[in-house]
Amino acid sequence: MGFKIRLSGKKREKKEGSVKTVDQEPRACLNCGHMDTGKFCSNCGQSFAGVDKPMRDVLHDLLEIFNLDRSIVQTIVPFLFKPGFLSSEYIAGRRKKYLSPVKFYLFMSIVFFFLARDASKISNENLGVMSYTLGPDSNQTVIRDDSTIIEILSSDSLYYSMASPVDSTDETALAESEKFRQNALDVLTHKQLLLDNFFRYLSYSLFLLMPIFALLLQLLYIRRNRYYIEHIVFTINMHSFALFILSLMLLIGLFIKGDDNFLGLLLLLIPVYFTIGMKRFYKQNIFKTLLKEFILGFIYTLLLIGFMIGSAILAYSTVQAG
Repeated sequence: MGFKIRLSGKKREKKEGSVKTVDQEPRACLNCGHMDTGKFCSNCGQSFAGVDKPMRDVLHDLLEIFNLDRSIVQTIVPFLFKPGFLSSEYIAGRRKKYLSPVKFYLFMSIVFFFLARDASKISNENLGVMSYTLGPDSNQTVIRDDSTIIEILSSDSLYYSMASPVDSTDETALAESEKFRQNALDVLTHKQLLLDNFFRYLSYSLFLLMPIFALLLQLLYIRRNRYYIEHIVFTINMHSFALFILSLMLLIGLFIKGDDNFLGLLLLLIPVYFTIGMKRFYKQNIFKTLLKEFILGFIYTLLLIGFMIGSAILAYSTVQAG
C-alpha cells in the first residue's frame, strides 16, 4: 500500500509512518507584494514570519544577534584577564567560539550609553548637588536649586541685580551679559535633553575615532607589515574594554551614595590593560611599547577632547534648533 499525494495547495508527506501537512498556498510579501510559498520571499528575501510571537522568542532573537547564548562566556574571561589575546585569536582565524569584536563593541556601547543616560537622569533629579554662585565678590549668593536659578535668569530685575551687575550704559557688556543669560537659561531649562544629545553625539564620535586610532597604530607599527584590518580589530577590543570600565564605574555609582571619588581609580586600569595588550599583540619590548603608547595617547587625547567639545556644541545646537 502506498500514500496518495494530492497537490491542491497543500502537499502530504510520508514521515516515519505519519502524514504531515505542509502549507504551499502562496502569500503576498508584506514588504514588496510578491506572491510566494516559502518561509522567505524569493523577490526581496524578507521572512513571512509575523511579529505576533511570544516574548521568549523575541528575547531569543535579540540574544542570537550577539550570540550571547553561546560565546559570551568563552569571550568574557580572556577579554578581562588576557589583553590582546582575543585580537590575536581573531587574526589567527580562531573566531568561532568567541564573540566577534564588532558585536562585543556594540553590546558594550549599548550598555554604557544606557547606564550613562540613566546616571544623568539621576544627577539631574538630585538638584541639591548643584550650586550656583551669583553676584560680586562682596555680596555673593549661593543657590542650590535649578528652578530658582532659572527663575532669576528669566527675570530682568532679579538677573541684573544679582547675576549681572554691569554698567547699563555699556552696550558691549550688556550684549555679552544677555548672551550669557540666554545660553545659561537654555542649558538649565533643557538640561536632560542636552545630556541625552551629548551622549548620542559622543557615541558617534567614539565610533569615528576608532578608524583614526587604527590609522595611528598602523603608522607607529609601519615596519611590522600588518594589514589595516588587524589594527582595526585591536582598536575595537581596546575601546570595548574602555567602555566596560566606564560602564562599571557608572553601575557602581548608581548604588553607592556619598563620596564615590575612588571610582576614578578604575580609570587607571585602561592604560594598564592597553599596555599589556599592545605588548602581547604587537610583540615588542616594553620600552618601545611604552614610547609608542605615550605618542598614541597624547594624540588620541587631543582628538578625544576635540570630539567631546564638538559633541557638546552639536548637542547645544540641537537644543536651540528645537
